[in-house]
Amino acid sequence: MVCTADREAILITRIRAAVPAALVSVTTAMSLAVFVATEVASVPPRERVLTITFFAASMTADMHNTDKINAYKQDMLRIGTTLLPPDVNHSFANFTAEGSAVRFGLGALKNVGGQVIDAIAQVRGQEPFSTMTNFIERVDSKHLSKRLLENLIGSGAFDCLEPNRRALFEAIEHISYIASKKANAAKSSQRSLFGGATDNAITFKLPDVPKWDGLTSLQKEFDSLGFYLSDHPLNAYKQQIEQLQLTPSSMFATVSAGNIRVAGVLLTTTVRTGKKGQKYAFLSLSDQEGTYEVTLFSEIYSQSVDLLKVGNLLAVEVAVKKDNEQLRLTANKIYNLNDMQPFTSISLKVAATSQLRDCLMKFKHYQ
Repeated sequence: MVCTADREAILITRIRAAVPAALVSVTTAMSLAVFVATEVASVPPRERVLTITFFAASMTADMHNTDKINAYKQDMLRIGTTLLPPDVNHSFANFTAEGSAVRFGLGALKNVGGQVIDAIAQVRGQEPFSTMTNFIERVDSKHLSKRLLENLIGSGAFDCLEPNRRALFEAIEHISYIASKKANAAKSSQRSLFGGATDNAITFKLPDVPKWDGLTSLQKEFDSLGFYLSDHPLNAYKQQIEQLQLTPSSMFATVSAGNIRVAGVLLTTTVRTGKKGQKYAFLSLSDQEGTYEVTLFSEIYSQSVDLLKVGNLLAVEVAVKKDNEQLRLTANKIYNLNDMQPFTSISLKVAATSQLRDCLMKFKHYQ
């Protein structure tokens, strides 16, 4: 009987043999991850260590490529595996296997250096942080920059200590002040601000504010991670996207040419000016599968400029063209997602009905 590890090794060998050497990179990694994990999905989670470890290693190798990280995440979801969020009590610099899931690596966060991550992990040791006060108390203040705190809060890395991200975000100045006071007290050998080093010794109170709404929280998460991890704004529109027959970005490569409809959250708008003074733009959009770019020529840009606000949910009719194997999407029309109407099929139905009637009449005549 072939054991699970041997089955996985055999499957990996088969995939590697099937993929041309020129494509042994992301294609191989993605195929192996999905194929192997799918083949061994029927075995107990404890026997799927190789699959989880493979995902963790692949994500670590590509940790600064957010499109690839998001692609791995989607593949994990398809096979019932989870990408756990960053967490100051569980994350390390790299992505790591955690049970039957993968824990997000702090090294993939924006503006979070390796020295800071190592310092957090070393101080944490075997004793998790218990509160935000405890975190401030134990981590060297030289590591607690405002930019670091913004990205740890925005990504949800502090959710284990304080679930109200907005309250933490609005307290960043106060957190920095306390950390600075602690450092100054230590340097001058004065009596520590923290007294006996207990949580209660710190005068630290979060502002009494409601949590961010869902979209704001997701936007902060995107700013910190470079993609949406816990959810995606378009997930609330799944039924509408289906009805509108919108094409996900993961399927763009299958379209050689023609017109399709796409949807996405507007991330950035880059405006350029042509030789004759006309303005055109490049939009960066995100859907559940990844990010992509759409070109707007001057006429479409001028018609749509009011819709081009970061965070808006857009639906776009685009012309697809492949140029030296590179896919180009050019906008024909842009809508607010809520304003786009499904394709009409009235004329098709009328034609079909007319042809059917003629056939029935002929059939009746020959009876």
